[in-house]
Amino acid sequence: MAIQPVTSANFTNNKYNNISFGNKSKDVKRHNSLRSAAMAVPLATLIAMSPMNTYSKTNSNMDIFPVNTELYQDDSQKTLIKRVQITNVKGLPGKNYINFYDTDGIPNTTEKLTLETIVNPTTSFVQDIDLLQISKEKDDDGSTKLTYSVIGDRFMQKKDAKGNVRKTKVASQREVTKSVFDFIENAVGNNVLIKDIDNTEPSANVKTNKSSGVTIETKKFNSKTLGNVTISLKSTDANSKDFEVVEISYKASVNLGGKIYTSTLTNKIKGLYTYKYNVISDDGIKGSKFNLRAVWADDNVTVTNDKAILDYFDSLADDPRNNNAFEVKTIIRNLRPSAEGCYQNVPNGDILKGANPETDCGKLVAEKDINDNRMGKFKLRLYSNDGNDNNAERITFEKEGYPEVEIVAAYTPLHTFAGQTENPYEFRTGIIALRDYDSKLFYIESNSLVKFLYDIGYEKLYNKEVNYFFTDTGLAVPTVED
Repeated sequence: MAIQPVTSANFTNNKYNNISFGNKSKDVKRHNSLRSAAMAVPLATLIAMSPMNTYSKTNSNMDIFPVNTELYQDDSQKTLIKRVQITNVKGLPGKNYINFYDTDGIPNTTEKLTLETIVNPTTSFVQDIDLLQISKEKDDDGSTKLTYSVIGDRFMQKKDAKGNVRKTKVASQREVTKSVFDFIENAVGNNVLIKDIDNTEPSANVKTNKSSGVTIETKKFNSKTLGNVTISLKSTDANSKDFEVVEISYKASVNLGGKIYTSTLTNKIKGLYTYKYNVISDDGIKGSKFNLRAVWADDNVTVTNDKAILDYFDSLADDPRNNNAFEVKTIIRNLRPSAEGCYQNVPNGDILKGANPETDCGKLVAEKDINDNRMGKFKLRLYSNDGNDNNAERITFEKEGYPEVEIVAAYTPLHTFAGQTENPYEFRTGIIALRDYDSKLFYIESNSLVKFLYDIGYEKLYNKEVNYFFTDTGLAVPTVED
C-alpha cells in the first residue's frame, strides 16, 4: 500500500535530492555519524585473489568479516618463546608479528613459526611459516618474474562476543613483497628452509600448477577480471576421448622495485557455482533475494558473471566427454542487513523481539499506524524534545507484538556484487538502523519505510556504495564507501 506522510510534524529538510530503488542514483548526503566501518582493500590482484589479502584502517565495532562455517582446531601444545614485530616494512597492513613456538617441550628450541596479522581486536590472520620460497620464471616474451612466497596454511581467526575463537583456513601460501620476505628471512634465521626455484632455464625443475595429461581442446576468451585467458581440457586417464581436468591460464604482473615482471599462471578449475542469496532482517522477515554465478579455480582465482565463460562451462558440464572434471553446485547463503547499510553473513534471526523498549523519547507529537504488505502492522511515533510541537527530533518504530525502538539512521545503499567482473550485479535497497533502551542496534530492510522517512524530511538518511567480494563458498565481504 502507498504510505502517506505524517503532516502534523516534520523534520528539518534533509536535502536529499533523490531516492530511487533499483537504479544507480548517486545523489549522496555525506555524514560522519554512526560511523562504524572504514575502507578495506580486498581481492584485487591477479596473482592471488583471496578477499582477505589486504586491509587499511578498520574499526573494530564493524563486523566486516564473515562468520565462518568451516572450523579448524589446533590441538598442538605450543609455547610462545619469542614474538618479533614487523615494523617500517611496506606490504603488510595492520599489526604484524613473527611468532616463535616450542612444541616439543625442550626450552629455547623453535619447532613452529607463524606470521600473524592483527586486523582489529576480534579478527586476525595467522600464516604457518613452513617454507620461504623465491621463484624466478621467464615468460614467452622474455620478461622475468620473481615471486616471494611464505608457504604454509593460512587461517582467519575470528573472536565472538563470548571470547570463542573460530579458525577458518583461507589459503596454503601467501605471496609477499621482497621487503617483507627479507624481514622474515632475517628474523627466522636458520629455523626455516629457504627454497630457490629457477624456472628460467629449460633444464630447471619447473614448479607449475599445470596438471599432467594430454590437452584435447583449448578455447580462448577475453575476461575483464583476468584479461586474455585460455581454457584447456585435459585427459589424464590415457583416454583422449574424455577429460578429467580443466585448466585456466592467464598472465599476471607484479611490481618489484619499480620493475614490472610478467608471467603466465595456470590453475585447475574446481567448480561452476550458482549462489542464491536471501536477506533476512533482525525481525526475521525475508527481504531481497538475488543470484550470482562463478567459476572458481585453485588459489582463489575466479571468473564471475562472465557470460561467455559461464556459457562455455555450462556446455562443459553437459559434455559427454566430461569425466567429473569439476563440480557443479548451487550454494544457498542467507545475509542480514547491518551497519552502514551493508549486508553481512549469517542472519541474527528474530532478535528485535528481545529488544529493551524505549521509555522516554520526549513529547509525542504525531503517531501513524501502517500496514505494510511485507513487514505487517507497525506504528511510527514522532517525539519533540525542544518544546516545539511542530518539529520532531526523534522517531520510533513499534511493530505489532514487538517493543518500541528508536530509528537512528536510514540508508539507501547501492549494493554491487562482483564489481570487477564483466557483468557486476547492482541494486539499491532501503535499510533502517534501530536502537533500543540499552543502545543495542538492530537492522531491518524495507524500501517502503525508507521512502516514508524521506517523504517526511527525516534527516539521517544516507546514501552509500557497498562493494562485495566473496569466496568460493559464497561468504560475502563488504567494503563501504561514502
